[in-house]
Amino acid sequence: MKRIGPYVEEEEIARGGMGVIVSGFDPRLRRRSAVKLLAEGKEENAERVRRFVAEAQITGQLEHPNIVPVHQLGAHDGRPYLAMRQVHGVTLGDIIHENRRRLLEPSVVEDTLRTMLRVCDAVAYAHSKGVIHLDVKPANIMVGRFGQVYLMDWGLARLVGDTSDIELSVDPLRGLRKNQMLGTPAYMAPEMAKSEHDRCGPQTDVFLIAATIWHCLVGKPPYLEPTLRDTVYKAAMSDRPSLEEAAGDVPIAKQLVDILERAMAPKIEDRYASVEEMQRDLERFLRGGWFLPVREVSAGAVIYNQNDPGDAAYIIQRGRVEVFIETRTGRRAVRVMGPGEVFGEIAVLTGGARTAGVRAIDDVRLLVVDAQVLEKGLGLNSWLGAFVTTLAERFREADARLRRYERRGLATISPE
Repeated sequence: MKRIGPYVEEEEIARGGMGVIVSGFDPRLRRRSAVKLLAEGKEENAERVRRFVAEAQITGQLEHPNIVPVHQLGAHDGRPYLAMRQVHGVTLGDIIHENRRRLLEPSVVEDTLRTMLRVCDAVAYAHSKGVIHLDVKPANIMVGRFGQVYLMDWGLARLVGDTSDIELSVDPLRGLRKNQMLGTPAYMAPEMAKSEHDRCGPQTDVFLIAATIWHCLVGKPPYLEPTLRDTVYKAAMSDRPSLEEAAGDVPIAKQLVDILERAMAPKIEDRYASVEEMQRDLERFLRGGWFLPVREVSAGAVIYNQNDPGDAAYIIQRGRVEVFIETRTGRRAVRVMGPGEVFGEIAVLTGGARTAGVRAIDDVRLLVVDAQVLEKGLGLNSWLGAFVTTLAERFREADARLRRYERRGLATISPE
């Protein structure tokens, strides 16, 4: 049996330029760990050894549900090794490949963003300890079989700001040459591509998280040129297509585009000030009905008329609308509605005609909720759906009675 320290070496899990990762069985604890062993010959490179040890020490002190726990740091035949929890799952890169034909389907986008929110949790926690990751990308994000999310490979991590919570026996930046580039060019923030090491900080990780989301949405990273030199140059200049252009014919919600554009701003000061700030916007986006179609209506235009078929309801995102009714004496305004309010839902729920018309006062932006979406959301075959539909029908009947009374001069419909 071949051993690495106390671990009995089993199958190989992964291999890269820095080393190999194998499954190792600890006969004392009767558990398996992922054992990362520095590549043979690299132990002669003092800088590589320092980074390897720093990765183990940094990761070992970051105790967070989305960061893989470290079990042990040791040496085997002069080569350092790092033992950590063995994660069973796939990388986010694997998931992108599996979903490559439907990356912008609402359910896939939602899964992607929920995964990245957990990555934000991990990075925000690391930042609170004075640690920046500097290599966030799909290949370094593991998704477990039961939904666990882990941000892996802290080999480029470094300390910035207040680092009183992290103790290192080595300096990972010692021996780093001025023009030496660190990171993955296809996702790099400009300061990384320009090897401006002193300018890299929490907002560099903000950029990398957004670049990873970009890849998840369009199936390729922001920068991917035929040569490494060209890729680095594009990253240094922030010369990339717009997200809409990269997505082709499939539309992307403007709110999400705005979030990623801000997070990937060329100037550090134009980005989100923190990962938490970007995370809040992503969470608001997920709660905001982003998957719904959008309808833009110019000021003064009629959205629908009284007695039109009730084929959709609307949520106002921007601007104001006026609800009106047609009477024997002409059109009469009933109510003004603004952002966050809903109209048109009664007709959709009951399948009847519109009891009032609506026109745009300003240029308005509306989220469109059609009958199919509403049925799926409410579950109209459920007790709740039946309850809501019955309630809507009762409102319609009461409204019809009130209008009959008004026509007979027995009541007046108040604009309030």
